Amino acid sequence: MYNKKEIMRLKLKRILITGPFASEYSIAKVNRNLAKYMQAIAPEGNEVKLYANSEFVDTLPNENTYKRYPFLKDLVTKDNFDSDTILFYNFPKSIYAPYGLNKLKGEVKIAYLGWEESIYPDRLVKECNEQLHGIAPISEHVRQVLRLSGIGLPMKVIHHGLDIPLTKAEPYPIKSKKTFRIYHNSSGQYRKGLDVLVKSYLKTFTAQDDVVLIIKLFPNLSQDKETLKIIKDNHGAEIELINDGNITDGQMRYLAESAQMHVYPARAEGFALPIAEGLALGKAVIATNYSGQADFLTSQNSFPLDYKLIPSKSHLNIPGSKVAEPDQKQLSKLMRFVYDNYDSPEVKARCSNAAKIKEQLTWENAAQSMWEYIETIKRIVPLKQRKLSVISTYNSQCGIAMYSSDIYPKLTHAFKDLEIIANSDVTERLKPDDSSIKRLWQYSELTFERVKKHLDEYDPDLIHFQYNLSFYSPRRLAELIDIYTTKGKKVVVTLHSVHSSLGDIKEQLNKVFKLIVHSQKDKQELLDIGIVDAVELKHGLPYFPDMDQSLIVQKLGLNGRRIVATHGMIHDKKGFVELIKSLVILKQQIPNILLLSITAINTNNSTSRHTYKLMQEEIEKNDLKNNIIVFPTFLETPVVIRLLQAAEIIVLPYAQVKEGASGAVKYALASRRPVILTDSYIFTGLDTGLKLQNNDPAVLAAGIAKVLNDDELRLSMQQKARDYFTKYNWEDVSIEHLLQYLS
Repeated sequence: MYNKKEIMRLKLKRILITGPFASEYSIAKVNRNLAKYMQAIAPEGNEVKLYANSEFVDTLPNENTYKRYPFLKDLVTKDNFDSDTILFYNFPKSIYAPYGLNKLKGEVKIAYLGWEESIYPDRLVKECNEQLHGIAPISEHVRQVLRLSGIGLPMKVIHHGLDIPLTKAEPYPIKSKKTFRIYHNSSGQYRKGLDVLVKSYLKTFTAQDDVVLIIKLFPNLSQDKETLKIIKDNHGAEIELINDGNITDGQMRYLAESAQMHVYPARAEGFALPIAEGLALGKAVIATNYSGQADFLTSQNSFPLDYKLIPSKSHLNIPGSKVAEPDQKQLSKLMRFVYDNYDSPEVKARCSNAAKIKEQLTWENAAQSMWEYIETIKRIVPLKQRKLSVISTYNSQCGIAMYSSDIYPKLTHAFKDLEIIANSDVTERLKPDDSSIKRLWQYSELTFERVKKHLDEYDPDLIHFQYNLSFYSPRRLAELIDIYTTKGKKVVVTLHSVHSSLGDIKEQLNKVFKLIVHSQKDKQELLDIGIVDAVELKHGLPYFPDMDQSLIVQKLGLNGRRIVATHGMIHDKKGFVELIKSLVILKQQIPNILLLSITAINTNNSTSRHTYKLMQEEIEKNDLKNNIIVFPTFLETPVVIRLLQAAEIIVLPYAQVKEGASGAVKYALASRRPVILTDSYIFTGLDTGLKLQNNDPAVLAAGIAKVLNDDELRLSMQQKARDYFTKYNWEDVSIEHLLQYLS
């Protein structure tokens, strides 16, 4: 029962941002600003409050807090009601403690989370899966770490906003008389790479150079004490250390703004606020191209620093956890380059591009995104009390099995329970089945007796058939739909191919709870045979880190080449021979052009073997050995992605291929590089890339030359490729799938 105080509050739906907000701790700053900006745009009937107690935080608000931040007076509450929506952003009070989410009251619980290293602890995974309805990671890196560690909840990345562009600078006394300043702002912990910075700086510069490294640290017990001693004993290039936690925001802006170069060889970041601030101020930023900052760091707006992954040595002591070890030699070269060439067009162009980030990373954007996400999660809360059975192939090379494995691990804990009922006649599993997989049917199944018996015992609320005509006949599907709709179950069907034979079961398909297809064309074909109300949900794209192209090219030893890539299993309809012929034309215009042909031979297919022979003949006949590298064997997917990301353009020169989806297309789009496509059936509905009329060699050559010779067009296509990935990545697409289980 609600008490009197809560009954009054029920007139307003409260969002309770829970965690620190009264200190200068980075999370406290985020919580303050998020509450302020969310309240400013709160929908009618809603309010946002800040909540903390001594169980969760070390610093509670006092009179000085309200003097420094007067707006907090109207935002802080000491109450927590059962009707609240909790938005939790905090770090455990010790490295072995839980968050304590079970101690918070609330109808809806969402966490806004950051994490730096590659593994999220099991105890926190279990706590989040049990207690939360959704998570808003602060970067793509955090989302991937949480997912790979076992989080089975919907997740939407919501970046922080930036304060520094709006903050008025207040002078801070800098002792150094040097005119060129390099700035670093961090906690000084191991993962911040302070040791790498100091060692590289002292090797790169001398006391005679007109340069000073200003290091602003936030005092804490985990600072790198060995590096602090090196700084204290230093007699080389000048270093000015500011180890002070009470500097105002205005003074922080002054320090950041007074430097020409910002350097962050971080081993791992959740979001990387100081790096984003340096970019927003239009500074020359050098930073490790890994973790949180990879969301906004590019070779157009900064100087990305290469790295290799190593076991972590941090104070968190998580077995198997990894961090990035920045390339110290490259760091030295980059610092010297920026110092020597600060007024050059290249450095100035990157600084100008860097400042554009302040339009993207605003608290208004963060607040709007958070409100939208909260409303989405509120809708799916009832699913936490429901059970879902999915009838699908799974954990095998089957395309639909891969499709299902891309969706359901992301949603497992959005339900009370979720199980997969898979086929038992699978020839080879990709890995051992887990306990959620029950193998109870076979291809061309007639009776489904084992499935029926199990469903009667399990008693799910929802049953989802991932269906392809090759699995079993439409009549069998119709019988199952009849059985479970009669029993009052919500039946969902995804049709992975559409055929006129489905017209024979249109009565059953028209009465399911939801019918899902993957294209407008499929939807129209169903309408033509009398099946209405299908929902279109596109396939998602897998996530791979968006590595900087210039760093990959450097690693491959291909500097100075204009690189184009193509990908796919070799087939006479894929246009690979025509693409090689286009190189003959392109070579005359762009002598340093290089095609990476990531095209594996299907050794069991004579057409594939013959096409590969034709490709080799064209290379030999036209003296193209220096302009093409063919990879004719199957490569691991991460290797394929890296090769695709080495290219300035990816070309998919297909003829008319009557397929609904393709792994090669999926990986090309997931690489987030500009794409040139042909007007082939397989690309129907793709609203990205440059589409050519056909795959005639002259047409291909003209299209490729157009993009390579127009920097503005290429950058525009690059951004469109990234936007397309953002819209259709599997993480966000899976949330759309989850919503289909609701009325």
